[in-house]
Amino acid sequence: MTALFGNVKNAGCKTGMRLMPNIRLDDGETSMVYAYSRQQTPDAMVRRNFSRNPGIEFTFLTNRIRFLLSRRTPALPLWFVEGLSGVYDPSEFSQDDVTIGPVLWISGGEADALRRNPNRPRQLLPLSRQISTPTTDQSAANREAWVRQSTLFVRWAMFAEDGRYREALWKFVDGTVARGPSDSFFRECFGFSFADSRDILSDYLATTTNDDHRIAPRRLPRPPRFQVRRATPEEIWFGRLEWARLAFICADQHFPDTRDAYLKNARNTGRLAQQETENSARVQLSIGLLEFNAKNLETALPLLEQGTARIPGSASVYYAIAAGRYQAAHAALSPGTKFSVDQTGEILAILDLARRLQPPMARIYTLLGNLWLLSDATPSASDLEELGEGIDLFPTVARISLSASQLHTELGQLDRALEIVDIGLQNCRSPQDIDKFYQLQDTLLDRLALRSDG
Repeated sequence: MTALFGNVKNAGCKTGMRLMPNIRLDDGETSMVYAYSRQQTPDAMVRRNFSRNPGIEFTFLTNRIRFLLSRRTPALPLWFVEGLSGVYDPSEFSQDDVTIGPVLWISGGEADALRRNPNRPRQLLPLSRQISTPTTDQSAANREAWVRQSTLFVRWAMFAEDGRYREALWKFVDGTVARGPSDSFFRECFGFSFADSRDILSDYLATTTNDDHRIAPRRLPRPPRFQVRRATPEEIWFGRLEWARLAFICADQHFPDTRDAYLKNARNTGRLAQQETENSARVQLSIGLLEFNAKNLETALPLLEQGTARIPGSASVYYAIAAGRYQAAHAALSPGTKFSVDQTGEILAILDLARRLQPPMARIYTLLGNLWLLSDATPSASDLEELGEGIDLFPTVARISLSASQLHTELGQLDRALEIVDIGLQNCRSPQDIDKFYQLQDTLLDRLALRSDG
């Protein structure tokens, strides 16, 4: 923080400015915001003056747009998430409208060169590659080029020819979510092919390095009404505990050297919360989730099961109980054996509680697929539809598609298995998972060939 804002402190004059760092923690279900930041940070940012008082300024991070788009279910295509976020990178937000600045292309120098010479050579990816899912092993330069062209395509579809293609863009995105991209569907939406689009985007790039665009909503939505009240002591302690739990998750994932310190702090907060709230059920469930996040299942499971006997749990709570029971049962399996029908039914019942709650979470469907693959029970058609629901909601999560395709293969439903493999190959990012999908595809094609010969 000192590195970012030290110049304000040492400016030698009173600025009257109060700094509030923007901190958001999220675990896929619970999302907490500490405050909002001001002025500039190293992240992409645009400013929006929400207040009539010119002395009060808030900022709107375009990474917030990316966060909201990436959390949407069914999952939006990655090229659209990056492209729409990139459109707003060079933006200015005012009270009633948004001004989109000139396109950022490769670098400031390259953009200036294109402004001076619209005929300057530029290299664009074929659109079929640009709207495909990038793999995690691509170079930084290739990813940057992919992001820039995704931004260019979305910007063109939103603003070219006075927004002529805007509705086509929404139709294409919705259709791509449901059935994947194809040249025929692209032609249906836009009226020309992937191949033609490359020249159209190249021509558009020559002009858009100079162009601004303004978005002026015809009618601003009515702001929601909030009834503000003082938080109860239980709510205050629950909020403090959840913040400490989410901070531990962040430290565990990104700053492992600080893991133990954050876990100790969260546990101390939990003990105080129990004392001050007389061991409320909400606090008990939060402590149980903390221990589950810390992989301390022996402590987590009793807390979570006792807590859900007192009040209903969240999707994360029921998932944690199901995952804990799955791991304990899996550890007790003899080599070469599977879960019994009764064990499977017990875990399925808990997963069903999690699956029916909002928000949808990919890890629920991942565990569901793993459970069926290790079970002696035979899934019904409705059980398979539940896995299909997970594929529809989270097509980029390879583990869901892999387990579903393997399960259909074991059941002899080869056509459906091959269909799921195709979905996985369209959306998979990991080279290792791509190899697994291709191996399964080869197996399926061989079995289909033998079946047709027979």
